Parts: sequence; structure tokens; C-alpha cells
Amino acid sequence: MELQQLKYFKMLCHYRNFTRTAQEFNISQPSITVSIKKLEEELGVKLLERNKKYVKITPVGEVFLERVIDILKQVEDTSTEISDYKLNKKETIRIGIPPMIGSYLLPHLFDDFIVKYPHIHLDVKELGTVDIQKALTNDELDIALVIITDSYKDHHTYYIKDEEICLVSSKASKYHKDIYIDFKDLKNETFILMNEGAVIRDIIIQECHNYSFEPHIIHSSTQIETVRKLVSLNIGVTFMPNVFAAQLSNLNFTSFKNAIYIKTGLSWTEDKYLSRACQLLINYIKNI
Repeated sequence: MELQQLKYFKMLCHYRNFTRTAQEFNISQPSITVSIKKLEEELGVKLLERNKKYVKITPVGEVFLERVIDILKQVEDTSTEISDYKLNKKETIRIGIPPMIGSYLLPHLFDDFIVKYPHIHLDVKELGTVDIQKALTNDELDIALVIITDSYKDHHTYYIKDEEICLVSSKASKYHKDIYIDFKDLKNETFILMNEGAVIRDIIIQECHNYSFEPHIIHSSTQIETVRKLVSLNIGVTFMPNVFAAQLSNLNFTSFKNAIYIKTGLSWTEDKYLSRACQLLINYIKNI
């Protein structure tokens, strides 16, 4: 049994097509066919059912595929681990960050972290929660800074801290003198929120339902700057972690009498090998 055979088998199970699999590896289709046939002969079982119309994985093939995925992942992690010991290696970390958290954290990462660790390159992707989960599962990210929810149960998460969610309004709004506010008093307010897929958006909508009203959302955006600008013009209100209060002196932050908190943390694929660069980044973020 050869490692390349396992790679062919995994890809074939993904595409369910010999021609497409061969194209992926830039080899001839007969080469894939012969390789899979030899693998089946060596194992003494039929892994695939195939005819001119389809390729179907047999029950024993499904079991074998699970083992193949584990084996290839271990090989990849081992290769990455060994590569970490190469001298003067320029290491890349693929990190996912929700836009709202990113607007606070990114200046720290680029102004401080990469200065301390010039051999580390940060490939930052600002994504919503759903997209971050998919990217982690598909191994498109090494690690992600997230708002921890039950949806991350299939990933390893490291809790960092709680952040209080506040009402954010313009200095000209009726809330500018309030220290605290009841959430129920927002029933007739206009909301400006991040797009669907943002955890804070989901939390706020659920909070509205808890107080028996539907939110009046006049605009949604993927850009935190757009949200800030519209709020500053007193077009509506939004919601942000209070960590932004010191940064956004042109806006008004008001706490809720029944405080709303989110848990922030780091997430990565369960059992994934974390490079030394990732471990340095984790320790850095923990201490911000």
C-alpha cells in the first residue's frame, strides 16, 4: 500500500469520477484505475462500485476512507512539524477573524506581533462565523479568533475572555446621557447591523425576540466602517463589544441593565498539529 494510492482513493471518493480525479493529479485516467484496482487486490475487498454512469463507495470503502483521511492528515501534520525545524523558515499562519473583532485586533497584530516575529507571515481572512467554521473544517485556516458558540463543538476552542455587548449610538442620539438602558426600550428603534452570519447580529435578534418584538433593521453590511459611519450620522443604532469604547470616542456606548456578554476565544480543528508560529500567536493574543 502506497501513500499515493491513498491520495488517489480519497480524491476519487470526493469527485466520484475517474476522469476528474486524474485531471486533479495531472495523470492519465487508466493510471488511477490501475492504482485503485491494485489497492483493492491488496486489501482483498471491493472499495468502489463503478460503471459508465457513476462511482459509488461500498460500505467497507466508507470505513476505509475514514482511516485514509486520518492517515493523510497525520502525514501532513508530521511534514509540517518537521518543516518547523528548518532554519530561517518563513512561516505562514492562516488566521480567520470576524470583521468586528478584526477591526480591534488587526492593528495589534500588524503593528506589534509581526514586528516581534518578522519570520512569521499572517494571512488574515476576515470572515463571518459560518464561513470561518467551513474554512476550519476544509483546512483553509490554521486558527481563528471567534465568538464561542455551540456551533464550534466539533473544533477545539480556547476561551480567552468575556466581552460586554453595548448599545452604540451617535453623540446626538437620545441615549447620549444614559449609563444603562433596558433592552425592551429599543422596541421602536432602528438597527444597523452586520450581515447574516455575524454572531452578534444573531444574539441581538434573539434578544429582541426575548422581549417579544421584531427588530427594525434598516441596513446590514459586511463592513464595520459602514456601520460606524451610519451610526455616527444618527441614522440608527448598533451593538458592539465595549472594548471599542475607548477607540470610538465619536460614538456613545451604553450598557444594558441586564448585561449581554459574548465569549471570545481561539478555535482550530480538533487534533490538528499547531506549528510553533501558531503557538506564539496564541500566547500573544491571550495577553492582549
